[in-house]
Amino acid sequence: MRIPPRKYPTSFHLSLHARTLLRELAQKLGISQASVLEIVIRERAAITPGVREEPYVDHEGDDPTHHP
Repeated sequence: MRIPPRKYPTSFHLSLHARTLLRELAQKLGISQASVLEIVIRERAAITPGVREEPYVDHEGDDPTHHP
C-alpha cells in the first residue's frame, strides 16, 4: 500500500500568461491546477541532469519513501 505524499502550502506569483495556460491545461486534462504543476515539475526534473526525483527527504528529516 502506497501512502500519499504530504502536501505543503505554497505561495508564488505567476504572470497572467502562465496563469491562463495553467488554467487551460488543468481544464483540458481534467485535473487540478496543483496537479498540473506537480506533473510539469516532475517531468522537467526527470530530464534535467543533476536533479533527482526520488528518494526525497524533506527539511524536517521525514522520508516519505519509507513506510514501516
